[in-house]
Amino acid sequence: MDDVAFYESLGPWATQRAVRDTLGVDDAALDSMRESHRLLAVRFGGDLYYPLPQFTGGRVIAGLEPVLIALSAGFTSPEAQAAWFAEPAYEDDARTRWQVLGDGDGSDVVRWAGIDAAAVRR
Repeated sequence: MDDVAFYESLGPWATQRAVRDTLGVDDAALDSMRESHRLLAVRFGGDLYYPLPQFTGGRVIAGLEPVLIALSAGFTSPEAQAAWFAEPAYEDDARTRWQVLGDGDGSDVVRWAGIDAAAVRR
């Protein structure tokens, strides 16, 4: 799989402008949200794109921040974090980790993020 196909498989994606307009914030606020692990964005060709599954009802899904903090201990690149979220959450269930988090099972997703980040650090 080439890079383009790989990143497309992690989407869908929203542009910086779309996220800024949806959340009603400016670029500085988005920068702050990314830096403080409250939002995930990946840079493609100089532009930032946001995995669309992290939003619902015009807001960031509940529970995202602790998952991003846990992931950042081992998965240091936003690309790796986006890939982690896009993977199936369970062997016998096609739902992604994004979907499990969006369904309100944040404590499970935080736990998995901590376990996987620790494994990457070894």
